[in-house]
Amino acid sequence: MDDKAPIATIEEEEEDIEALAEAPDWLPDGWIMEVFRAKDGTINRYYSSPISNHTFSMKSEVLEYLFSETDERILELKECGVENTFQRENEWLPKGWVMEVRAGGDKMYKV
Repeated sequence: MDDKAPIATIEEEEEDIEALAEAPDWLPDGWIMEVFRAKDGTINRYYSSPISNHTFSMKSEVLEYLFSETDERILELKECGVENTFQRENEWLPKGWVMEVRAGGDKMYKV
């Protein structure tokens, strides 16, 4: 019996990354999560605030940011009017596509 692990195909690896790219429940609506596989096979996730453009690599950093200086975060959100949008190209989207996050009132959503 051979102890070697099966080698994943490129398609299987891409499917794995896509499955990991689904935003976790704890991430606020409107935040952007990007997933990358490093050369050594490590999966890296980055979480970006659409309002402040701050980017974090760990859940604990995101939560600390969200719950520290909460009043400032509320003010940032209130200053974001109904017509405000945030657009960003992501490597995982097809060429020429952008993800737009719209913020207005009490809600944010991705388009």
